[in-house]
Amino acid sequence: MEIRSKLGNENIMQMRKVAFFCSRKEPAGLKNAVDRWIDSLKSDKLCVMCGDQSSMEKHVFSSLLERKIPAILVLAEAMHEQWSEPVNAALGSGLLLIITHCGPEVHAVCAKSAFDRNALMMFLANEIVVGYCSKGGNLERGLAGYNNVKYLVGKQDKDTKMADSSPLQGGRSYAGRNNFAKSQDVEGNVQGGRSINGRNYSANKGFSSEFSQGGRVVAGQAVNSGGQWSRRLDLGYSTIYFDFNEAGRDVYIKLTQSTKSADGKYDRHKIFMDRSEFRAFYDTIGYVTRTVERNEKLDNNIVVRSASGDISLNMVMSEGMKMCMMTQEKELQTMGHRRQTIGFCVTELSAFYDVVIDAARYWRIIS
Repeated sequence: MEIRSKLGNENIMQMRKVAFFCSRKEPAGLKNAVDRWIDSLKSDKLCVMCGDQSSMEKHVFSSLLERKIPAILVLAEAMHEQWSEPVNAALGSGLLLIITHCGPEVHAVCAKSAFDRNALMMFLANEIVVGYCSKGGNLERGLAGYNNVKYLVGKQDKDTKMADSSPLQGGRSYAGRNNFAKSQDVEGNVQGGRSINGRNYSANKGFSSEFSQGGRVVAGQAVNSGGQWSRRLDLGYSTIYFDFNEAGRDVYIKLTQSTKSADGKYDRHKIFMDRSEFRAFYDTIGYVTRTVERNEKLDNNIVVRSASGDISLNMVMSEGMKMCMMTQEKELQTMGHRRQTIGFCVTELSAFYDVVIDAARYWRIIS
């Protein structure tokens, strides 16, 4: 991805850049919080990057022009031929730069161009400010893996609260198919007994060395007004949340692993998939589960393709324990890539597969 067109003062790009994002759905009180943030900005210290899609992004952009704060407008379509009078005035005064990664053939904003525009802004930004982020939407997908994020209203990486109930009953189905793609070799990711994301996996004497069910599924089925489904899987050292969320006309499933660190804080890693991608993921987890149960050798380079980043599955050893690691990477070409990993002991794979089956049934991928 690259900047295809520019218009305005390119020197603004050398300033400290704060990127502003906001989902289309706005909670009460958001405008007041955003206005307070704008009032705190020092025009001689930074510039603000923003889009012009959501109503709050439009409000922020117009406020920047009114207050003469240096701004970078990042489009998710081709460069416009005509601009409003306030935009022309800002261009003339050297307080505005307009950029786009889109070529002249992109005449209107689409889901892909908006997602890529956000990715470009996140890479360029020194700091990211989020007015509000709807759970499960494209904005949350894009923010996964970034730590320089400030939320003005709410924070989307808090643990989802669900009511405990009895574990799910019933046996497991083995309807999965061996349907996955090949990719490049996956890196080992474990050095000195420490796994991906800096987590320490110390051996748990309560685990059997044989393949067995590990973890507990909490059936926190949350069917609310939006028809959302959710499950929580409690593992030995972490919790994995499964959530269906709507983003416009699209529906995604989000897997979030929450692990408590030594300082008492929580590390969270998220993987996203749409319906067709989750079908391949379901097939692949079924293949991996059956192969491990039979103590057979897994195929190399197991990869599930996803627009949010391909998901590779890799078995690694850490302090004498075999770990199942699922890593989603989103390549951003010249901008590098984001990497999110969910991992657990192989003894917990059976419990993980149970929830994957339940999600596939809910999404009517299987009967």
